[in-house]
Amino acid sequence: MMEQNKSQPQNPPLYPSTPNPHSPFAIQTLALTLLLALYLLTAFTYAALAPLTTGPDELAHYEYVRFIAEHGRLPINKEERTQAGYKSDQPPLYHLLAALPAALVDPTGPPFLKRVSDHPRRQLIERTRHAWGLYNTEDERWPYRAEILRWHTGRWVAILFGAATVAVTFFIAREVMTRGGEDAMVRESTLAVSSPLRLTPHASRLRLPLAAAAVVAFIPRFGLTGAMLNYETTVAFFSALFLWLLLRLANERMSEWRMANIASLRAEPQDKASPHVSRFTPHASLLGLFAGLAILTKLSALILLPELILALWLIARATKTLYAPRTTHHAWLEATLIALATTLAVLSLWFGFVLYHFNTVAQDGLWVGLLRPLIAADSSDATTNQLLSVLTGGKAGFTGAIENLESGPPWQWAAILFRTFWMVGIETVQPLASVAPALALALCLLAVHGLITMTGDQRPETGDVFQPPTSKPQSPTPTPYSLLPTPYSSLILSLLVLHLFMPLLLPLLRYAVTFSLADTAQGRHVLFLAAPAFAILLIWGIQAALSRITTRQRDRETEERQARARKLLRRKSASAFTRFGLWLTDYISYLTPYASRITYHLSRFAVFLPILLLLSWTAAHLWAMTWAYLPPLPVSTLPEARAQASHSLNRPLNKFVTLVGYNSQLDAAGRTLRLDLIWQATSLSPTDYLTEVTLLDDGDQPQAQWLGHAAAGRYPTRAWDVGDIVRDTIWLPIEGLAAGDYALSLNLIPTSRHYPPEAGVMPLTLTRLTLPDTALRTFNNSLAFAEQAVAAAGYSVWQDGQTLTAPREFRYRETVLVTLSPLLPDQQREVRMVGAEGSPGFAPVRELNNTALFIVGPDWPGGKYHLQVSLTSPDGGEQRVNSSTVLTVVDRWQRQFTLPEFPPSQGKYVPVEANFANQVKLLGYTLGANRAEPGGGIPLTLVWQGLDWLGNDYTIFTKLIRADDQTAHGGRDRLPQEGYRTLYWAPGEIVTDAFGVPVEANALPGVYYLHVGLYQQVGRQAVSLPLVQDGRPIDATAVIIGPIKVGGPPPGATLTTAKPQTEVNQPFGDASNVTLLGYDLEGDNCQPSTVNCQLSIKLYWRSESPLPVDYTTFIHVRNASGETVAQQDQPPLNGAYPTSLWDPGEIIADTITIPWPAELTAGQYALVIGMYDYQTGQRLVIPAHPANEVKLTDVAIR
Repeated sequence: MMEQNKSQPQNPPLYPSTPNPHSPFAIQTLALTLLLALYLLTAFTYAALAPLTTGPDELAHYEYVRFIAEHGRLPINKEERTQAGYKSDQPPLYHLLAALPAALVDPTGPPFLKRVSDHPRRQLIERTRHAWGLYNTEDERWPYRAEILRWHTGRWVAILFGAATVAVTFFIAREVMTRGGEDAMVRESTLAVSSPLRLTPHASRLRLPLAAAAVVAFIPRFGLTGAMLNYETTVAFFSALFLWLLLRLANERMSEWRMANIASLRAEPQDKASPHVSRFTPHASLLGLFAGLAILTKLSALILLPELILALWLIARATKTLYAPRTTHHAWLEATLIALATTLAVLSLWFGFVLYHFNTVAQDGLWVGLLRPLIAADSSDATTNQLLSVLTGGKAGFTGAIENLESGPPWQWAAILFRTFWMVGIETVQPLASVAPALALALCLLAVHGLITMTGDQRPETGDVFQPPTSKPQSPTPTPYSLLPTPYSSLILSLLVLHLFMPLLLPLLRYAVTFSLADTAQGRHVLFLAAPAFAILLIWGIQAALSRITTRQRDRETEERQARARKLLRRKSASAFTRFGLWLTDYISYLTPYASRITYHLSRFAVFLPILLLLSWTAAHLWAMTWAYLPPLPVSTLPEARAQASHSLNRPLNKFVTLVGYNSQLDAAGRTLRLDLIWQATSLSPTDYLTEVTLLDDGDQPQAQWLGHAAAGRYPTRAWDVGDIVRDTIWLPIEGLAAGDYALSLNLIPTSRHYPPEAGVMPLTLTRLTLPDTALRTFNNSLAFAEQAVAAAGYSVWQDGQTLTAPREFRYRETVLVTLSPLLPDQQREVRMVGAEGSPGFAPVRELNNTALFIVGPDWPGGKYHLQVSLTSPDGGEQRVNSSTVLTVVDRWQRQFTLPEFPPSQGKYVPVEANFANQVKLLGYTLGANRAEPGGGIPLTLVWQGLDWLGNDYTIFTKLIRADDQTAHGGRDRLPQEGYRTLYWAPGEIVTDAFGVPVEANALPGVYYLHVGLYQQVGRQAVSLPLVQDGRPIDATAVIIGPIKVGGPPPGATLTTAKPQTEVNQPFGDASNVTLLGYDLEGDNCQPSTVNCQLSIKLYWRSESPLPVDYTTFIHVRNASGETVAQQDQPPLNGAYPTSLWDPGEIIADTITIPWPAELTAGQYALVIGMYDYQTGQRLVIPAHPANEVKLTDVAIR
């Protein structure tokens, strides 16, 4: 018997293969090719329609690819990582592959990318939601060149990996749904009804795998995000290969296991101790390789390692034999170790590189120094920093609360995760968001139902299925139940479910820690790792559910007909007609299976319902992309863009801009005149210019007018780079104008008064033209005035040369053109654009011939706006009418134009009103504390106001100056709000800037003052802005804030004890803030003359509690009539130690000298003392002294 077994092949086929007369390979190849072609078509369309930076972190990925392409290597230090972007600390496999074709592209421009970070002026450009870190211009259009071509090559690499993922999904699905029918599964006759294998072989081999691959290809998230420059499709490809190999391993192990069971049944009793069971380690190395490559692409693929261990354990457990369970266990352990070792070998290439170049062992020690570059990298991710803090015991990373963009409950997290798994928002548009996600959810639930019922239908097959053909008579003893196999589909289903849900663990864990929706509820992190498994389970489940529904319906119909027939048969008085009905019922019951086959075959193609949904959803995304994105900036850096001007002028209008030429076009309806002005920047402009275009008649009278910023306000003049070619489109409404000759006049108006227009250049006559008969003026809306004002009731709002039929968005700096009905004689009209209730109305910047022009200004709050028209006539008086909503203002700046309220913790607000060069005003400040320790900080809040549009950046300087020697012992230079530059401030805008002023650690105790001002960096020198008083600059550049006490009091300013000659012990202040302990009286009675005579008095004060202000001491000398004949006012210690800095318990001795007037006559004089606030003149309260003064003594002069 042993010799017979040895002569048999190692893996004999379970059933003989059947020749395929229909050559399905060619059909499969054609179907897969067509599917891939359709996917590539949609993906390349996505890539062409999506502006650059549409993809997640796309600019960071591009910078990484660009660095590798230009240097031929990875960054090797922190400075190079800064150049390569914040993704340069991530695994580089995709970026290395994308850099190969990118290196072949010459990046020398033009065209040039307009990165936000290249220059502070770029922030002035109106930014769209998708444009993170980059402004999209017309240079991005086909044909691609320079950096733009390099960017698209990265997208094309991602698309190719996406196509490869779709292809691998097809092969995985074929492995699951068809291969088992030939090699590893039972005959079709023994399959459960819900199994997808109970189909015609060729149809199932094509239909179900093709449907699964199509699901992956046409999920909008996979298509759009996978067509962007990122690593998502690359990690999806290697994850798919990992899953494919895992399922092939399950197939082969199932086949070997069945052969081992058959061999065990055949073997003699002495042979059962060592049945044929091969090890399943040959695939372990490949599994480890694919897992390692996935992790080398994206770190989130680390989840494949625990999946690998669990999956191998499931396979080993499902194929364990009765006679050699330990052998299977050892094989699983061996395979797991081999796979993990292979993964580690692959990852060592990257982790070794990181540890070698970026370890911080010298600074942090061995453990922290090795973990920091591996886990935290550039410290941009909060979750990894928390993990690093846990692993290092708080020595690195941080454990503080994470500032989330948005947090929410678990059901909201699940809803967002599900939505972002399927779809992508196109700007603010969510294509088919009200229908498609609900249908997708219904299909998922149907698939879950089908999978559950399918597993419930599976029963162990009878033993004779596995009985090999033999000449021996069958043993009457049934096959032991323990030898019956675990169903193949259960194992495959377990592996697919495992692969689907493992990627969900990381987002779920991060959400449990942070509750952040923005960081964790991103379905793409699950989709790209689990796309093949999800698609196969979806198609498999839907097929199983529909098959089960069809079968149940057929059985139910047959049973109902037979029941009715039996009921008729029981009747004794059944007539011939009744018996004929019985026969007909039986015949129909006989035909029911054939009718059900039609329903069954129709249900087979129902698996393509998800494909129809996804194709429709994809089409909706593509359609939305054609209009939802804000058009690119009408800017080009290509010299050939000058040729778009049909009328060439090349006329410099100032030293900043040149008018290249223009195009003019009258629309066919005779309603508008379109004028395209082509500009070129010749120098950086310090101010924005408004373009004014006027249509003049023969008498040089204006008949139509336009006023607005360049490019509809999206690209103001201060943002223009030298060499930029800008197209500014202007629309002049000409409805109702008489036919005749007109002239077009152009004028540039600077927005800043510091830059007057060029003399002798403006206005410029562009051209003369003849207008034909124009259309009559019509209006889309009307106002509900009284009858006598009906002629003035119509109005239209225009945008981009079109009248609006519904409210549209207008952005900051955009021009709003409103046309109104003509007035009746003796009527007057006032038009305002009004926002939310309580907000002010804004007057038009121009009014001409029943046309009003508004420009959305910096002080326009965002929200809905309507027209408010006030009409005055002699008969009807004044009438005021509000229209419905006409537009919505969108402004990202969120400026402040009113003085904010300050909490008590920030200190008292002190007004200053300091004018710096008529450009910026320091309105005031709050000082959070007037005491600080050396090495500490001083909380300071400055309140600024812009006085004009600024063309320069100014830096705030704060210097901590010691009062006695004027030396600096602290301070800092910084931008307002750490980045809100003065370049961005609007006239009248109030900017509140809170920060801390550092104090040097070696600062000596004493009194200090903060000097605050502004300077501009000119070359290597800092030029401070002068202060302006009465319209003229003065010789001062700083505002002085203080006093501030650093450390302790000034040396010699305080006493430990006091023994005054005369004790007083008089408290001052409502809360007994200070006590006048007493005084020493020095001097003489001025004999024989008062010439050059003076009286000195030393006062002894003791601080009881802090005083809020700095008080000045006064001493009055009064005669018998109560008249003050001499006095001396001075702050304690002549201001060397102000009262606001006194600490409880301190004793201060202050000497005040009072000069006697020469004409003072002999007599008795009283010395009266008190304190007052020098700023307000208000005296410090003295209890029991209504006049808030105390008489010390009388002095006699003889």
